[in-house]
Amino acid sequence: MKPGKLFAAAAIFAALASACAGTVKSRYELAENPVNAAAREKTRTAKLYHQLDTIIILDAILDDDGLRNAWADEDASRRRLGDEEKKAALEKLNTEDGGVKMILALYTASEEWNDLAEKNSRWTVFLETSKGPVRPASIEKTKVEKLYLRDNLPFDPIFRKFYIVKFTKEAAGSPPYKLMMSGQLGETSVAWDK
Repeated sequence: MKPGKLFAAAAIFAALASACAGTVKSRYELAENPVNAAAREKTRTAKLYHQLDTIIILDAILDDDGLRNAWADEDASRRRLGDEEKKAALEKLNTEDGGVKMILALYTASEEWNDLAEKNSRWTVFLETSKGPVRPASIEKTKVEKLYLRDNLPFDPIFRKFYIVKFTKEAAGSPPYKLMMSGQLGETSVAWDK
């Protein structure tokens, strides 16, 4: 190809490329969901190691009124729910809880160690209070898909089992809360000031 024709072909190609680049618009946007921020604020993480081996990774979310209200507000806004639907959803969350509720996501190095809901669990879970240790009213194993916060978890749910841990309000009192997890494999804790 002659230099003049080569230059003309290059100019045409450059013009087409710039024209295409001008018409194709791509936006990559990161949107911060207020529930994500609220869940992150209520999440605590603890890790237990033996030498260089990971025994457990515990992610605990204090599921309180503030977090449930943030979720209900955002859910109503995103799904275009009316005031009555929002109120009903929030009432359902609040009546299910009635006390101090925590969502625990637990990774263990060995599958058999992840047994919080079992009668003979190798772990004891309790709140440390000024009156002494307070045992949970219930520990229920659940699936991440059943959590109302499933889309707002501030950690990767893969390789974790989920538990709902409830304490009566009378026994737990008010914050600060210190959740302990203890057993023959070791002990770890997470705490919330408010």
